[in-house]
Amino acid sequence: MSTAAWIITFALLIFHQGSAQLLDSDCGVTSAPIDGESPSPSPWLALIRSNNQTCSGVLIDQQYVITAASCIINSTQTLVRLGDSDGSHRYEEYYAVAAIVHYLFHESEYLSDLALLKLQSKVTYKPHIRPICVLLNSEKKAEVDEFKDFYITHWGLNEFRFFPSPRTNTISRLNGNQCLDVYNSAPESSQICAQFNSGANCLEHGSPLSGMINYKDTQRTTLYGIQSYGTTRTCMFTDIMSHVDWIAEHVFEAYIIKLEIPKMKTFPN
Repeated sequence: MSTAAWIITFALLIFHQGSAQLLDSDCGVTSAPIDGESPSPSPWLALIRSNNQTCSGVLIDQQYVITAASCIINSTQTLVRLGDSDGSHRYEEYYAVAAIVHYLFHESEYLSDLALLKLQSKVTYKPHIRPICVLLNSEKKAEVDEFKDFYITHWGLNEFRFFPSPRTNTISRLNGNQCLDVYNSAPESSQICAQFNSGANCLEHGSPLSGMINYKDTQRTTLYGIQSYGTTRTCMFTDIMSHVDWIAEHVFEAYIIKLEIPKMKTFPN
């Protein structure tokens, strides 16, 4: 990152200082009805269609969606649908103009299985289109590592039928030995291994793992993981708290105005 980029990133991080620095302060809540429109239960959920497959993802700010790198790694075109989480609102579709795959991702290992999709234009927030929260304070990872229970929201893309609307299920963290019994390998510190408490399956790339935090006296849905792979009931997620610096670097750098070298003549004397 250039010196100018670091300065802007640092300034934005200072701007977000607080008990829980958030990527977007207008995140993680379903708003009150506007113009008769009721809020959606998961207004941040995105449906992503690439050349190869259809996956989930989540909106994290006005121009970025995060998903699994394994969803889009070989794609040349990617379309993102927002606002379709309950079937009662008019959805919006955006082409991704850039896909930023985490530099440590490798298809054979699925570590750092994350990609940021930059949308063709900024999203206008509505009751049914809003971002999920992302904590920017990486020092809170140790605290999040103690969380045992989460929520996962998914479309049912790999079920026998597509759900009429996304479903949210509870899912519980497994320790290293429990995960070892399923995958023959323990999760890395940058992964979260978890198992459904119900009969739901783990076959949907990019599904968000979330929980609630209290920020400024408001309960907000916060992103903790993105589903990478899974078996019938046991999922492996990429841990968001292990990658917040990478997320912030790329999202905040998008605010830098890159000017061309001037072709005009110098100012007259």
